[in-house]
Amino acid sequence: IKQADNNKEILLIKSKDDNYKEDRDKVISALGKITSELELNSKKKENLKQSIIENKEKYNKGVSIIESLKEDYHKTSSRLESLRNLAERYEGYGNSIKKVMEQRGKYSGIKGVVADIIKAERKMETAIETALGGAISNVVVDNQETGKSLINYLKVNKFGRCTFLPLNAIKPKGSIANQAILKEPGVVGRASDLVSYDKEYGNLVEYLLGKILVVDKIDNGVKIANKYNHTVRIVTLEGDSLNTGGSMTGGAFRNNSNLLGRNRELDELSNKVKELKENLNKEMVSLDKIKINLSSAEGQLSTIDNTLNNLNVEKSTLNLQLNSFNNLEKEIEGNIKRAEEDKINIEIELKERIKSKEEIITKIDELSAKEKAIEENVKGLNEKLEEKNSVFETLNEDLNKVNLKVSTLKQKNGYTTAENKRLEDEIADLNNKIEGLKNEIKVIEDNINNRATLVTEAENELSEMRENSKAFDEKLSENQDLYQKEKQKVNELLSQRDSFYKEISDLEKLSYRYENQCDKINEKINTKIDYLWSTYELTPNNIADLVNKDLTDTKELKSNITRLKSEIKALGQVNLGAIEEYKEVKERQEFLTTQYEDLQKAKETLLDIIKELDDGMKAQFEEKFKEIAVEFDKAFKELFGGGKGTLELDEGVDILEAGVKIISQPPGKKLQNMMQLSGGEKALTAIA
Repeated sequence: IKQADNNKEILLIKSKDDNYKEDRDKVISALGKITSELELNSKKKENLKQSIIENKEKYNKGVSIIESLKEDYHKTSSRLESLRNLAERYEGYGNSIKKVMEQRGKYSGIKGVVADIIKAERKMETAIETALGGAISNVVVDNQETGKSLINYLKVNKFGRCTFLPLNAIKPKGSIANQAILKEPGVVGRASDLVSYDKEYGNLVEYLLGKILVVDKIDNGVKIANKYNHTVRIVTLEGDSLNTGGSMTGGAFRNNSNLLGRNRELDELSNKVKELKENLNKEMVSLDKIKINLSSAEGQLSTIDNTLNNLNVEKSTLNLQLNSFNNLEKEIEGNIKRAEEDKINIEIELKERIKSKEEIITKIDELSAKEKAIEENVKGLNEKLEEKNSVFETLNEDLNKVNLKVSTLKQKNGYTTAENKRLEDEIADLNNKIEGLKNEIKVIEDNINNRATLVTEAENELSEMRENSKAFDEKLSENQDLYQKEKQKVNELLSQRDSFYKEISDLEKLSYRYENQCDKINEKINTKIDYLWSTYELTPNNIADLVNKDLTDTKELKSNITRLKSEIKALGQVNLGAIEEYKEVKERQEFLTTQYEDLQKAKETLLDIIKELDDGMKAQFEEKFKEIAVEFDKAFKELFGGGKGTLELDEGVDILEAGVKIISQPPGKKLQNMMQLSGGEKALTAIA
């Protein structure tokens, strides 16, 4: 019974173990999935973090690039606007040309100045401007009638003079006659071939530049000019000019106007502004994309953080369950081990008891056999005794009959008595053995009773184990209730955490929106600061110094602003380059003033030197003139054989500027002027 109960308990524990193992396997499987998800989400988180870092770096780099592009754009735009204003006002041209170009709206035939029509590469600008000379500022018109009208306009208003180039009248002067000159070393080409222009100005360009040759440097220009007898005008890339007939013009080329370069620079700046604007727009679009990617990555990171937190909570819960299952499994394994040990002990005890039982049965059988043998022996002896008694009785009956045979019978009787005693002793011995067997049986019965006591104790232990199992089940039930309560608390905490995360997410979105608003406000502030600087060259600190706190009436201020804008508009276009021009003119004025003062000092010094020289020259001239006059008279007399030769200066005139009178008086003639002498006399006088 104890063994059956033990087997039943083992089956029950193993059944529970199987159920727990199934639940534990489910927990382990779920834990494996969660671990995989955690690893996957952790990798995603790391990738997103790296992506956020990269996007932030890209964003900061993009912001830096945009700031740089904005700065370049504003600088280039300002330079472009300044140049446009200069070009529109035709700064660098004479007043007459400015006045003519102001009439473009009235006269549709005005095409522009030559510098507007002809375009050249940067390296050719100096050569082409040298080749054009003053013609670079000539005004191109469609026909002679337009030219006449404009000349009349200049005359009436006394605006000065201007050269007009009517397209219907301009004819090319011809090209370079000798084509071999174009193949000479150092030749760049014909000036007309080195510029670009619209087709309608072909004759004009040929007229202005068709007969001018451009070379790389003056050495090659001189060689070519000498070789072709100075029949072609040659200009170098450095601005030197070799004119027809042999004259040369050159030196340090200083061209502040750079009229050709201005138009080229305008085109370059326009293209650069366009390119900068496109690049700025591209960078802005790219920055917006980066911002969107960054926002998306941060959102995904927040989602993954929530997911990771949920997974970690689930993992912790499953780990707790797994630990509980592991502890329960250890407990069940301990119970199974104890039950198995009890089973082994019961089996050992059962085997021992079965063996003892078999031994006892064997002994009982042996004793029973011995008892039967003894009983049969006793029975045989009793039968013999009865027989002997019968014989004895017979003998007693026949005692009288066999008195004769008393001695023999006495001997026989003694023998029989001895035999009987022997048999009695043997019976007593057998009775002792029976008593010993009975004692052994009693010992065996005591052993059986002891075994029964052990069985009872085992049953009590089993009953105790059952009660412990019930207590364990009750405790397990209590723990499950406690687990459910704790799980409910955890779910509540998770719910609170989700609400907190949601609140944090909302706050982050609100913060991001505020950051965007701040960025927009900062951008507006920067725009206003740029506007203040580009328009008024003022900074916020300077404005703070200029603020008039007494001006509080907004309506009056707006009215004053409107009035001042009208007055500014009435002033006409503002010369944005006036400050730079003023600086340049002021520097030049200071430079020229210094030069003028130096020249004045030099002049005074030179005048003093000249006066000193004049005085010395007068004294020396007067002295030497007298000596020469004496020597002349001697030579004259020697050549003519007498007579008189006199030298005199014009009276009333500075001695250094006076004319010299040569008076000749050959022998036998009166004193007379040189012009009255004969040819021979003149010759001899001149020799003297």
